[in-house]
Amino acid sequence: MNKTFVCNLSEKAMGELLDVFEMKSTLESLIMQIAGNNDILKEDSLLYSELVKDYRECMKKHNKVWQPYFEQYGHMLDDNSEFSVDYKFRKLYIVPGRNG
Repeated sequence: MNKTFVCNLSEKAMGELLDVFEMKSTLESLIMQIAGNNDILKEDSLLYSELVKDYRECMKKHNKVWQPYFEQYGHMLDDNSEFSVDYKFRKLYIVPGRNG
């Protein structure tokens, strides 16, 4: 399956998608970097609590930003595809999933 064009994105929508993508990626990278170090990241530590809180908030924003696209274009997805954003040209595509 090649990529399938879905829609053009407004500058505002593009900014929202990019902001939430960058925050999610940053938090996931931070989690991966420190997750193996139990001295830094203990479940009862302030760092752990803040990281979990920030990640939950980020995922709420992520879901909120993506919800309109799933509502409008979700019927175009199947078990082996996912949305992909071309940030350079402000376009939304459907592409084969990472596991597909």
